[in-house]
Amino acid sequence: MSSPEAEAGWIEGTLRRVGGLFRTAARLRGSPGMNSMKKMLDAVFAGAGAAVKALLLFMVVLISFQILLRGITGRSIRWAEEAALIAMVWVTFLTLALGVRHDIHIRIDMFVGWLPRRGKIVLEFVLNLVLGFISVLRIFYGWRLSAVAMRSTMPATRLPTGVVYAIVPLTGVLCLAEIVFRLLGAPWSPAARNFIEGIPYAEDQTAGFGGEKD
Repeated sequence: MSSPEAEAGWIEGTLRRVGGLFRTAARLRGSPGMNSMKKMLDAVFAGAGAAVKALLLFMVVLISFQILLRGITGRSIRWAEEAALIAMVWVTFLTLALGVRHDIHIRIDMFVGWLPRRGKIVLEFVLNLVLGFISVLRIFYGWRLSAVAMRSTMPATRLPTGVVYAIVPLTGVLCLAEIVFRLLGAPWSPAARNFIEGIPYAEDQTAGFGGEKD
């Protein structure tokens, strides 16, 4: 196990490298290379969304068949519970990353709604910095957890236990990439734009698909 000083040094070094990434990306902002990377990230998140749908379908079919088989024959699929557990954990963290991508996590603006527009923009920037820092922690500690869990195997599927936790650092990378693009001036999400412009949630929900109220 590494010492707390080593962990702090690793996190500090990682934040320094992330800062360098920001500076490099800022120089590339608006360039064809940056636009290409943004399109690649869009494709990765689209794949994550498709994976969530496939995993949910897999869980429904597997558990339904497991119940049916147990009710008819009294027997069950030995590895069904472990496979469903892996799928559930992966769905959870993939949807977490998609929630960051589309900015659909819960917002509580009761105590900050009085801020002026400029103050809300600053707050939104700070919130994204915090999300980026949390993503770095997820990458670091998720990687450590996965590496340790790889030393054991699950009894039914015989897969390394680290497969369950591998999605934690992977989605941490996805979230960090999204935050980097967001801080570099990617268009505000509808939720962030409504918060900055002071549009109440209830009023926003009355808008139709074309942006016009019914």
